[in-house]
Amino acid sequence: MEQETNYQENILAFLAQIVQKNTRAYPEDFDLDAKKLWDSAQDPNMENRAFYWMSRPHGTWCVREREVFLDDTNANCIWTHYAAYPDGILAYRIVVEGIRDGKLAGKVIPIDYAKQVRRVMRSVLPVATIQYRDKNEHFCEDSYSAFMNSTLPFEDGIHDIRYVPESEAELQRIIALEHRMESQDKRLHRAKRLTPQR
Repeated sequence: MEQETNYQENILAFLAQIVQKNTRAYPEDFDLDAKKLWDSAQDPNMENRAFYWMSRPHGTWCVREREVFLDDTNANCIWTHYAAYPDGILAYRIVVEGIRDGKLAGKVIPIDYAKQVRRVMRSVLPVATIQYRDKNEHFCEDSYSAFMNSTLPFEDGIHDIRYVPESEAELQRIIALEHRMESQDKRLHRAKRLTPQR
């Protein structure tokens, strides 16, 4: 049932409506989000098709779900930046399933940003290593500190960067737990709406 209610035949049209209603300044940020989401449909790795997306009164952000739970990544810094002032943020977890009839299809799951970001901040893991491809398409791996303290992040041609924690199993456990908490938040919200007010 949950899968059916969260499924969107046209993810980008659905998100564009949210931007139109909620994002008064810098709505063009969504163009970058749309490209990121569309491009992910070509990726065979499902971890690269799961995102967190937010619409704010002043812009939007789209970040990879996996990276949100890894400390000091761009995704983590962006997602947690608004923790102290969550008002006006509409947030969603997006899972891109593919392109159907020329439209980006998949799940768009609403999340309670104020609650969820606090959970993220409590469960974030440090990055141990960074995997990437260099300009010659060679697969490389460095410790996080060696990579960040070198010129590599600024070199042309570095791509397919993947941040890796000490324990991949722990990261997957945290993400799975977060998905369960989303469902619990949704059930509590639904129950509050249905409870008669006195």
